[in-house]
Amino acid sequence: MTNLPRRLRIMAILVLLAGYILLNHHLAQQKQAGNLATLVACLPLLLAGASFAWQQQTFWVRAILLTALVTLPAIGWPLLKNYPANIYMTQHVALFGGLAIWFGRSLFGDRQALCTQFARFDQPVMTDAILRYTRRVTLAWTVFFVAMASASVSLFLWSSISTWSLFANFFSLPLVILMFAAEYAVRCRVLPEGRTGITSAFFAYRRAIVSARQKPSP
Repeated sequence: MTNLPRRLRIMAILVLLAGYILLNHHLAQQKQAGNLATLVACLPLLLAGASFAWQQQTFWVRAILLTALVTLPAIGWPLLKNYPANIYMTQHVALFGGLAIWFGRSLFGDRQALCTQFARFDQPVMTDAILRYTRRVTLAWTVFFVAMASASVSLFLWSSISTWSLFANFFSLPLVILMFAAEYAVRCRVLPEGRTGITSAFFAYRRAIVSARQKPSP
């Protein structure tokens, strides 16, 4: 019974997520949207932009970004209301395109592959085999994210909005989960003794970041 509140929270989150996905699928197919529907469509982009702006260290940069975040949607609101599908497509492509850039740029120059960085928080001492594996995993995720963004654009341009919305809202998350499962299966075969999965490594990375933020400044 001690896990009941946690299970209820998980169930509530899943119900809200399912409702949000269904709402997105419905709104994306509308030729026009009202103010509330447009706000719902823009909300993820607005929250992401606000989070990015708030993390800037320079006050003037933060102020300019936050001002732009308010004024630009207000100016373009009539256009956004007339093309709700464009909003959803933009945020879907921006998500996977941004992830592709984040993973891919770590493979160039003297940078350390992103999955290698994650893995070091979970397994500081790394063999050459683990280094090669985590670099290849980073490349695999980069290709996957590029493929997802490309598929989204292609379906949006050359298929119906309904087909694109099914892919974006109902198939994207299962495909990501399938990619995690495929990576885990390959890792168990290639590195059965290593704890280098992107999931455990990423959570180790997150724990390290949270711990660093909680340390009192000198």
